[in-house]
Amino acid sequence: MAGKVYRVFKSREFAERFLAGEIRFGSLEYYRGVEDGGRGDRTEGHGLHREYRKDRKAVRLSPAGAEEFVSPGDVSVHSEVGNHVYVCCLTQPPDEAAWKQVRADFGEFVVEIDDAERLQQNVQASG
Repeated sequence: MAGKVYRVFKSREFAERFLAGEIRFGSLEYYRGVEDGGRGDRTEGHGLHREYRKDRKAVRLSPAGAEEFVSPGDVSVHSEVGNHVYVCCLTQPPDEAAWKQVRADFGEFVVEIDDAERLQQNVQASG
């Protein structure tokens, strides 16, 4: 996270509670649904890891049986978060049109966060 980010609320009470240190997290599934509307990262919670492995194993199948052998190459792992995940959604709308959509989706009460990295450290430390 770099630069200013914003947290947007539907009620003044929730914005004030956030400023007092009460941070609410939302379901990743909820935010995926919002992003499917044309905004954000549609692959949120999905991952791909690829690495070259000189000791990668393969299996050759034949009528005589199966034979394992070394077969160097790339190993790819595709993953999707299987457990419930909760996130604290922050935003950086690039222009007024994006702000209009953010306000329509999340509310009119905006809290500006000057030091997003400090916020992240504080949340992690409170864990």
